[in-house]
Amino acid sequence: GNFKGFHFTYRTGCSNVIKTMSGSFASPGNSIVPYPKSRICTWTLESPNGEPLTLFFGRFDVDFSDHVQVFAGASDRGLALHPSTGFHGARAPPVPMVGPAGLLFVRFISSSAQSGLGWSATFSVDCPALKVDRHAVLSTNTSRFASIVTVTCDNGYHFNSLPTGPRFFVMECLSGGRWNVTSVPECKEIYCGPVRPVANA
Repeated sequence: GNFKGFHFTYRTGCSNVIKTMSGSFASPGNSIVPYPKSRICTWTLESPNGEPLTLFFGRFDVDFSDHVQVFAGASDRGLALHPSTGFHGARAPPVPMVGPAGLLFVRFISSSAQSGLGWSATFSVDCPALKVDRHAVLSTNTSRFASIVTVTCDNGYHFNSLPTGPRFFVMECLSGGRWNVTSVPECKEIYCGPVRPVANA
């Protein structure tokens, strides 16, 4: 049948190619036992149709003699997204790594010195851009994986046209490139009901 899944290729020498909409991976040892010394491992992440990719690091425990490097592209010839020689230490990089062309290349270099428990990472294609009507405003125009966007109606407008109705709601880009709601509702002008007649007018 026509099943949507992922394509995973493992090559001897700790070289991996992952082609999928979303997924997760980790350093050798899976952040449970210390990673091996004197090893170079690579992961090439590719979205199925060239959709932009966003990657986040989770657990992170990398000795200062070792390095995690991330490049926007299919190899280390791409734009380096890491500082100097790479990420290390006990704190995960605070910002997401973005591959605008749907490609990210991750390289982990461990030395012959000390080792840590390693790291884990999660990635996904980004969501489609949000389209809203002219009476709605977005808190941000980003549609990256894990981004949160607040949609707010202009003054005098609510999402269900009632004075007590909601004026804003929150959307989140989930794993796999989909928003937590299927569509953005329309901002409608508030209706306060018919005008009551004035007595003795």
